[in-house]
Amino acid sequence: MGKAEAKFGGDPGPSFRAALADLDGALRAMPGQWALHASKGLLLDSLGDLAGAVAEFEEVVRLNPGHPKMKKALAAFRARWAARQAGGKK
Repeated sequence: MGKAEAKFGGDPGPSFRAALADLDGALRAMPGQWALHASKGLLLDSLGDLAGAVAEFEEVVRLNPGHPKMKKALAAFRARWAARQAGGKK
């Protein structure tokens, strides 16, 4: 169950999936926009796709290596991913 499902008590519904489709479209048009990748990473995390969130934040840091908050966010996502891989679920 993703964060959105836990928070809202069910499937986040078509609005989250529509937002993801919109972000994908925007990223096809502007693949170098790090803020779009950050938004997609946060949305994927909300949908329970932590691996996808990590991948998006890796791209954010690649595109904008000087942004300390994005580096910190990537480190937090990686730590959660490592914990999940080790058997815990955060």
